Amino acid sequence: MSSQAQNTDIVEHFDKNRAAEYDKDIVSFIPGYDLIHESNLAMFREKNLAKANVLVVGAGTGKESISLASGFREVNVTAVDPSKAMLESLKSKVNDLKLVNIDFICDYVANLKGESFNFANSILVMHFLPDRGEKLDYLREIYKRLEPMSELILVDFMKIEDECQDRAIMQAMKNYQLSISPSPEKIEEAHEKIKTNLHRITESRLFDLAEKAGFFKPIKFFQSFLIGGYILRK
Repeated sequence: MSSQAQNTDIVEHFDKNRAAEYDKDIVSFIPGYDLIHESNLAMFREKNLAKANVLVVGAGTGKESISLASGFREVNVTAVDPSKAMLESLKSKVNDLKLVNIDFICDYVANLKGESFNFANSILVMHFLPDRGEKLDYLREIYKRLEPMSELILVDFMKIEDECQDRAIMQAMKNYQLSISPSPEKIEEAHEKIKTNLHRITESRLFDLAEKAGFFKPIKFFQSFLIGGYILRK
């Protein structure tokens, strides 16, 4: 399958799965979801970038975009997502909040023109891309749009080298999700989609891809079951 065809499948996945319900479902499916975004804000605050340009890749319904734009009114956020349904959900929230410092681009990061950024997010995005060159291309496209010494905050479903441990932690995560979710059937469905829709990689593979893309060695800042968060510095 070509890279463009794979990207089209990702867009259709989100359009068909009711973008309006994403915010409600994601909290029970991603252990530590709120903490991921609170950590993202804390790391941005630590940079002390008063008038930064921030790139949010795979902006979805806008958790990180809105948090950054509302928490730092002098910052300009560029929210990029190829899914029109997801961006429409984000735009509706932005209008309700009367935020004026978010730009919306319904496209892929590879098609962005001109602008450079001081900080970037890729939260729960890259695991949808196969590792046949697509992940490396994705990281390179973000890298070349960052200013020197800028950081990319990347969070993904990861894979553990040892298959037995990987299965065991996946099951433990599922048990936790089932214990807090009001819709157990959605958790079962989501785990089936992990098998078919996600292309998880090991931490060592991520480090290899990051280096090839030009980044310094990633620094881990978050771990919840199989979900890992990393700082990639240009």
